[in-house]
Amino acid sequence: MSVSQPFALGVVLSTLCVFVTHSQGFAAWLGDISRNRARTRVRPDIPGPISPRLSPPPAPAPDVQLRAQERPRIRVQCGEATVRVSVDRLYFGEPGPVSAASLRLGEDPRAPGSCTPEPTASVPGAALVITARLHECGSVSRVTPQALVYLNKLVYSPSPAGGVLERASPVLVPLECHYRRKHRVSSEAVRPTWLPFTSTRSAGGLLRFSLRTMNEDWGSPRLSSVFYLGETVRLEAAVSSQGHPPLRLFVDRCVAT
Repeated sequence: MSVSQPFALGVVLSTLCVFVTHSQGFAAWLGDISRNRARTRVRPDIPGPISPRLSPPPAPAPDVQLRAQERPRIRVQCGEATVRVSVDRLYFGEPGPVSAASLRLGEDPRAPGSCTPEPTASVPGAALVITARLHECGSVSRVTPQALVYLNKLVYSPSPAGGVLERASPVLVPLECHYRRKHRVSSEAVRPTWLPFTSTRSAGGLLRFSLRTMNEDWGSPRLSSVFYLGETVRLEAAVSSQGHPPLRLFVDRCVAT
């Protein structure tokens, strides 16, 4: 028993010494790490957060509307008995506005009718307007299966300015007025139904034309067929429309023999 106790005590002391020795070495290692940390300066390699910068929105484009310049033109209005021609002064491409004296309707200057521009053409910048009857100013009529056509020409003859003639020959612009010969006629009024209802009526036959001289008051036919030189002759042309839709009669020209 006396031998075993000292042996056990020596083992305990040896173990304690080893633990203490290792504990001191561990403390020294921790001290070295602390000193190294104190001597080390931390330099961040990663930059800090970047605040986003938004560029200002682009300025809106100015609201600019480009309008195409209207080209000069000629306007023709065909009425029941007259034709109206309106001409822009810059239509013919001259350096300056077209004068009223250089424009007329029809090639023949001696043709009857109002063939020259109206007095309002003297207003600066105003269009040149010519109003004439369909059969005046040398107009020619032509009948086609579908229409009655009146043909004429707008003549531009510039006068020399300052002794210099810029255009050698006149400019001719053909003009036409078309009037339909066939029209649809409807029946009497009907009650509306769910389906559209239309009807047409056609008729054929011989037409009777008449031509007679009338008195000064146009009230009765003239009894005498004798006329003196320079006296006005009043003629009445008519067509019998019995059994035919209403008609309109046009007289192109008259010749006395």
